[in-house]
Amino acid sequence: MPHTILQGTDLSQADLSQADLTGGDLSKAILKGTRFVKTYMPDTILKDADLSGANFEGAYGLNPEKVKSAQNWAQAKYDADFSKKLGLK
Repeated sequence: MPHTILQGTDLSQADLSQADLTGGDLSKAILKGTRFVKTYMPDTILKDADLSGANFEGAYGLNPEKVKSAQNWAQAKYDADFSKKLGLK
């Protein structure tokens, strides 16, 4: 069961840095420009969320498949290592 349910929420430009979103549901959320710097995100659901300009640098536990289930995932910022896992660099 998700700890945090923010499904369909507009979180544009929000700063969720260092939050614990373990098992959270952000599906269909608008995450344009949202900061997830050093956010703990294992098992976080991102299906159909809009990741345009979101910043995931230093985020922990991100899953490449779950990121790719989101919209505009290639327009977000990631660490160099995670970008490689996504096939971006």
